[in-house]
Amino acid sequence: VKGLGYCYDLKDIMTYYELYIKMMQLWQSLYSDQIYELNYEKLTAVISDVDGMTDWVYKSSSCEVLQSYDSLDFLYCVITDMPWPMTDRESVIHLQFQTDSLPESMTIIGTEAEEPIAPGADLVRVSDYKATWKVTMPEKDLLSIEYILELDPGGGITPWMANLMIEKGPYETFKGLSEKLKALD
Repeated sequence: VKGLGYCYDLKDIMTYYELYIKMMQLWQSLYSDQIYELNYEKLTAVISDVDGMTDWVYKSSSCEVLQSYDSLDFLYCVITDMPWPMTDRESVIHLQFQTDSLPESMTIIGTEAEEPIAPGADLVRVSDYKATWKVTMPEKDLLSIEYILELDPGGGITPWMANLMIEKGPYETFKGLSEKLKALD
């Protein structure tokens, strides 16, 4: 058997599962401050609380719901502070939680709003926005999140600022998200 031959023998599966457990224990011992135990409900509650996003989304100065289709499907606007001399950015995002695969996984998809909404004054509209959160639960009360973000920041943006936002944006956002989730305990 080629490829994944180990997955056909129960003994091999148990060996790999034990290795997985040991690896998670090692990660917990080395990075306990960066691995957080939580559940889908807490994560969903924090992400769907648009008014509270300024507490944890990197450089966001304003977040507001524009239209709510239901509690897990809504349109919102976020303003991102940019350093001088650049203009602040505005994103209008349609966020949808796909929970039909629970408890195995959940997908959160954010896309640029299709509705024609006029840009705010003195702001540059972010376009071609697409964010995907693939959330799985490998163990009880332990989530794994794969996050992919694509966007066009719009307007003139210097290479150093693009690099800064790429490097710090996701890290600082997930750090803020972790702190917000810990505060719920």
